[in-house]
Amino acid sequence: MRAKALIVERKSLLPEVSLTNNQPSLMDGGKDFFAWNLQIRKLARTIGPMVELALGQFGKGLVNLALAECIFESGGDNYEVSTLANKGRMQAESGGKLEMVFVSVGVLTRLSLINNYLEDALESLKSFRVSAQKDAPWLLGCINALRARCLLYAGRSAELEEWMKEAPDEDKEFCTLERYRYMTKARVYLAQGRREKALRLLQRVELFAQKRSRVYLRTESLLLMAVAQYRMGEGPWQETLQKAVSQAEEYGFVRVITREGAALWPLLRSTELNWKNPDFKRRVMNECEHIAGLYPAYMSERQGGNVTLSEKALKVLRLQAQGLSVEQIAAQLGLSRAGVKYYNQETYKKLGVSSKAAAITAARDRKLL
Repeated sequence: MRAKALIVERKSLLPEVSLTNNQPSLMDGGKDFFAWNLQIRKLARTIGPMVELALGQFGKGLVNLALAECIFESGGDNYEVSTLANKGRMQAESGGKLEMVFVSVGVLTRLSLINNYLEDALESLKSFRVSAQKDAPWLLGCINALRARCLLYAGRSAELEEWMKEAPDEDKEFCTLERYRYMTKARVYLAQGRREKALRLLQRVELFAQKRSRVYLRTESLLLMAVAQYRMGEGPWQETLQKAVSQAEEYGFVRVITREGAALWPLLRSTELNWKNPDFKRRVMNECEHIAGLYPAYMSERQGGNVTLSEKALKVLRLQAQGLSVEQIAAQLGLSRAGVKYYNQETYKKLGVSSKAAAITAARDRKLL
């Protein structure tokens, strides 16, 4: 009778349940569905529509969003990811749940980041936050955490320090439902040079992930643990990294590795890992190097502590912030073009950035301008 009601009368007899736990992820949300990654297209064609129907409002957009996230994490075609994520969002917005819309926002935000559209990602999050504040305030914690992850790529340390004031206190109470914010907090700890705090938090998350067989979360935890151990100059960081890479390779997770960009690139370059699939290795190494080049300040410890620029370098940067060209700055300060460029490079190196716009933003964050 229940099967008839479900299939013929299109009535759901199951209680509705969130698949996301308020996170911007469907596959690593309430449950770890990333084990489906290698056969996601087949599952989408076969049981997908029935699962959507059974889940009622929480099922709207499910298949397209699951496909979008899995294809993205596998390093698949960006256009297909964008198309599927937007289709899923439209379905979720048409009588579905805002939690499912957040999954689409999360996928598209990560897609914007790897395509070097950081400001677009932040604007999109800002707009979605307005909707959530009115209709789903329980999502705000993870929305703010996703924004904090974007700020890490931009190296905006002052805003990250503000976010840390609202981050959950793992020492007071460790709540596994806060794992998305914990993982964000661990990244901020690393950016602030608080390696031991980061490592302790990551070890707790990794233990939970291992016990609950959450493959994706464990891979993510191990990668960041390797970064912490590497920076501390102690501990088996090569062994930790190998575990993470092997697990990622087994399930085809490309971007759980590559999104760590500049934080992970030195580790990948400095050790010989055992890769089973040469093509997987090539894709990971190429994209990780690319992301590291786009966002050199990501999780850089230079975001924490004081940065001192020379008086001349500060003058050059202030004039650049006013919109003056290299030629105009050189004439005003009595420098050659090469001299202006020299001070630029000095500034970029100290701030951990690679462009004029990023240097101005980082300097403002540090109250240097």
